[in-house]
Amino acid sequence: MVEFRGENSGCHADRRAIILPRGSVHALHLYFPDPWPKRKHRLKRLVNSRFAEVAALALAPGGTIYLRTDDADYFAQMICAFETNAKYRSVETSPALQTALTDFEREFESRGVATLRAAFRLESQGLDHG
Repeated sequence: MVEFRGENSGCHADRRAIILPRGSVHALHLYFPDPWPKRKHRLKRLVNSRFAEVAALALAPGGTIYLRTDDADYFAQMICAFETNAKYRSVETSPALQTALTDFEREFESRGVATLRAAFRLESQGLDHG
């Protein structure tokens, strides 16, 4: 089993655990997580190098994580967390998935706010899912 617990003990949300069987997830969609835009709060962001490692345990070989945000700084952090991890390869999001919009995206589009998207596939080489 893969267990992920938040790192910041001061927040109730960080006490929650996500438990999934190893290698059981074929697609993980993470859309518009809280960007914690204030510099002093950025350590509370969900997507970081640790999250990329935990996601690698839950994803099946060849599984993909899809990311979306409207915050450019957080998007750069997300990209860095996955591009610097040799277990992942950047891939294109399918046109069909790109057109599937969340309520937030529809709202953002109506105000002219761009959605930033990325997808990373877990490479099967060298991974231990046992």
